[in-house]
This record gives sequence, C-alpha cells and structure tokens, in this order.
Amino acid sequence: MFADAKIVNLFPTAVWAHTLTPEDAETVNRKTLDAVETLKAESPARAAGEAWQTERRLHTQPEFLVIAGLIKDAAVGVLGKLQVEAGGVTLGGLWATVVPQGATGAPGGGAKAANPAASLSGVYLVTAPGGSDGVTFDDPKPGLNLEGATAVQPNAYTARNASIALKAGTLLVFPAWLSHTVSPGTAEGERVTLGFDITLG
Repeated sequence: MFADAKIVNLFPTAVWAHTLTPEDAETVNRKTLDAVETLKAESPARAAGEAWQTERRLHTQPEFLVIAGLIKDAAVGVLGKLQVEAGGVTLGGLWATVVPQGATGAPGGGAKAANPAASLSGVYLVTAPGGSDGVTFDDPKPGLNLEGATAVQPNAYTARNASIALKAGTLLVFPAWLSHTVSPGTAEGERVTLGFDITLG
C-alpha cells in the first residue's frame, strides 16, 4: 500500500507576458499602425485576403524605437526572473505581420522555425479585431507514450500544444526554440503583430 502519491513536475517551459499600460499601448499602437500602413503602401501589391510581412529590420527605423526599447526592457526583466546575467541584450530582428480575415497567421503559414542565433523570441499584439487573439505553442518534449491507452480528459500531461490568449498591448517573450503558430484571422479587419528575436552576450 502506498503511503503517499504525488506529481513532481520537472523542467518547466516558461512564457512571459507583459501588458503595456493603456496610455503606452495607445501611443505605441498608433505609431506602429501608421508606420506599417506606410510600409504597406510602398510594398508590391498583394492578393486580396493574403497575409503580409515586412523585412526583419524594423528595429533600425526611428518609428519603432519606442517599442524596440520596451522589448529590450522586457527581455532584461526575463533574465532577472531567470536569475541569469548576460553581457548584452540585442534586438536582432523586428518585423510586422498583417493578417486579414481568413488568412493564415503568417505568409506561408505553419509553425515558426527556431532561430539558432537567438536566445529569446516574442510577439507583440498591435490590433486584435475580435477583441483578443491567441498564440499556440507546440510542446517541445516527445509525446507521452502510453500505447494502448486513450486520453479521456485533455490535460497538461497529454496535450501536445497550449494556447495563450492575447489582447492588444500584450507583449510575449519566450525561448527562441519554442515553435508557435498564430491563429488564422477570424474577425473582420486586420490583425497586426510585431515579431522579434533577442540575442544575448
């Protein structure tokens, strides 16, 4: 007979969520949308209903300096929570993605490939036409092999992915190796997100 039985959870995978103040979110989002509209107008025409993405160097443009600074601040905070030190925190890439209703979460769709040069990645939700949106993360561990058994109730131990709901003004930071997908556009209007990669050292 067992005297005790308990679950010991090992090796957590963390995602850090940061919510901007309403005032800062309004300012950042307005500047971002204006800049993105300008970039879209200057880019080659795209088919109606197709997702669109900028080059990955928006952090070099003055219109994105404020959000770039907030992203670096968030990354520094993450390092503090992890109790690690780094020689430097560098924003290695920043890009915008515009997803109209019915389009996939990014041009080409599918999970984001890991960036071997980055340590942290993330996404900032600029607009969410339906009020909120979500990011789905894939479990990086091999699946629990219970051959001959069927999961009768979904839970954290058998699920192969997990989703996090986002509202405009939310900034997520996560390990760069953690693959993720953004849901297709489901509401009227365009969803605008900023993606980024952080390198350390």
